[in-house]
Amino acid sequence: MTVSAETLFMAIFGSLLSVVVGAITVNFKELRSFKDDVLANYARRSEINTVTNEFRSEIKEMREYFHNMMEKSTSELKESMRESEDRNRERHEQLLKAFTSSKG
Repeated sequence: MTVSAETLFMAIFGSLLSVVVGAITVNFKELRSFKDDVLANYARRSEINTVTNEFRSEIKEMREYFHNMMEKSTSELKESMRESEDRNRERHEQLLKAFTSSKG
């Protein structure tokens, strides 16, 4: 039983071709899996960025709110101190008038 060179060549070529096709198929599956992983990571990163930006926005709003409250509290405190000083000045003037009128 002799095998012709052509049959031997076809058998070897067929084997090599099936190995190459198998390798290409595996690579395409790996590439598809890699692409899916990349897209999933991009989606997660996009979601993380969205949440981070929302968090930053909320922090900024809270900072502005507390800053405004501090300014308001400070201005109210200053106004209260001015009013207290005015009342004390008026009271001092009344006491001074009462004291000078009682002497004279």
